[in-house]
Amino acid sequence: MNKILVVGGGFMGYSLCLALAATAENSEISIVEPNINNRTLIQNKTTKFNLYDDLEKVSGDFDYVIICTQIKQIPNIILKAAAMFSNKAVITDISSSKQHLKSIQLPNNFVSSHPICGSDKSGPEFADSKLFANKTVVLINSEAGYEKKLSKFWESLKMEVIFIELATHDKVFGLVSHLPHIIARAYKESLDCEDIDPKLFAGSGKEIQRLGASNEVLWNEIFSDNAKNIREGLEKFEVALKKIRQKLT
Repeated sequence: MNKILVVGGGFMGYSLCLALAATAENSEISIVEPNINNRTLIQNKTTKFNLYDDLEKVSGDFDYVIICTQIKQIPNIILKAAAMFSNKAVITDISSSKQHLKSIQLPNNFVSSHPICGSDKSGPEFADSKLFANKTVVLINSEAGYEKKLSKFWESLKMEVIFIELATHDKVFGLVSHLPHIIARAYKESLDCEDIDPKLFAGSGKEIQRLGASNEVLWNEIFSDNAKNIREGLEKFEVALKKIRQKLT
């Protein structure tokens, strides 16, 4: 039986638990969620998990520890989990920016993950058991033995696994994910003083507005963590925007 601990029971963490409950056979799933409102929502769901309000209250050992919290919490949780559980446990996070990992000495049994999926929604009430299926997950190159074990974990959720280096990861996602969110937020804020009926927004406008309205706390952390790569992307974007603006004269 696989014993799996998910630290963080928000949208991503609880979606992961539901996906595991639906697809992973002979697994015991535990969740650490300090937020009382999120815990209450989880407790009221029909699918039952072992539920804790603090990592330090968790006992036993695990095959996988998946960290699904805010970026600023991840380094401390990695170190705490490495001290609490044996090195048979593969510890991973699911953050979309990885610069924070440079702030600590990573344990050998840590392999960073980035499932390329998500939503502009937040909270366990919006969780989706099919969120991970047929999507891609990026693993940051690490100890080969733990990489292999973690690959099997994500593949059990019907995900395609890709391996890349940390620096490459943050440069690429700074351009293809973080930069679009910054542009979308700027677009949304530029229209805040305009009185436009929402019914008049075309598909493209709706999509940009949706991105721009994504969880501000979460994305501010990502923007801060990957600031260097995002700034470089913005500089290139501003050059391209200037060329387009010149064609409008």
